[in-house]
Amino acid sequence: MLKAMSGVHGVPELIDHWLVKRSDNIVDQTRDYRRAENPSIQGTHRMHVRLVMKPCARPLHAFQTLKEFVRVIRDIAIIQCKAVERSILHRDCSLYNVMIMGKPNDSNGLLFDWEFAVFITSNDEYSIGGTGTIPFMSRALLAQMAELQTKVTQQEACKSSSKNLALPPSRVSQSFADDLESLFYVFTYVCIKYSGPNDEERQEPVPDSLPDSWSTLDLEDNMETRITFDHVLELLECHLATLQDDEERSSTNEKLRKSAEELTHHMNKWAAEAGGSTSISSPQLAKRKKHEAGDSDTSVAHAMVESEDSDSIYDF
Repeated sequence: MLKAMSGVHGVPELIDHWLVKRSDNIVDQTRDYRRAENPSIQGTHRMHVRLVMKPCARPLHAFQTLKEFVRVIRDIAIIQCKAVERSILHRDCSLYNVMIMGKPNDSNGLLFDWEFAVFITSNDEYSIGGTGTIPFMSRALLAQMAELQTKVTQQEACKSSSKNLALPPSRVSQSFADDLESLFYVFTYVCIKYSGPNDEERQEPVPDSLPDSWSTLDLEDNMETRITFDHVLELLECHLATLQDDEERSSTNEKLRKSAEELTHHMNKWAAEAGGSTSISSPQLAKRKKHEAGDSDTSVAHAMVESEDSDSIYDF
């Protein structure tokens, strides 16, 4: 499927792959771990394959600015749209399948794990295997899964009284709308769990914002108006236009400035308690400590913090 998506920006490039074999030199596959090949899961077994792909990327929740985060979500929607244009359905948009490639000021979204991707059929029905990752599956898919589970339980009970009864292969109805809904759940998951860049977990309630706008997008009249890629992309583009670049970085710089001021205060207090009433700068104190330790001490660690309000560099 990666070959079919070749040339689409934001889809990883396959460099190499190989089948994983067990100690008996037989290819490792899920069918070998199942007690029986039940007709209801026929055709859903998978072989153990290792893939080498590029580029390197970082997790979605490691975003460094709010604008980068929203931009990546937009990019994933574009990739999903281009896949549909090639008659391909990804079917497994989840938190760890969405990543960020590139530097913060020039980053893009990366959608990988195309293992369960399929070519779109005329009736939008597919094997139940690979329908997605449960926390991010659409409501319609979860409802179908629950219904199928109930049927399988009932049929298994009937099968116990008739050895010749075969269960039909389980299939679900799935479309690009389910992939878009999964992307929405990825978005809201990060909004709920994290309050800032670089995996900063949230401590306070979530205010109404873009997640609320997306959740109410064309959902009136029991979904009679179908959500499209254009609706979602327009919403994300409008939100991107309202965001400032590097606003999280400004907050980080402010925290560093306050930390530098607090550090200077404590170091001056330390110097005064050590016997001198004269205020001493951090660079001077660092040089004194280094001189007292002697030139043979090579294990001294250095760190530098620059204050936004002055040109002082603190080396300690």
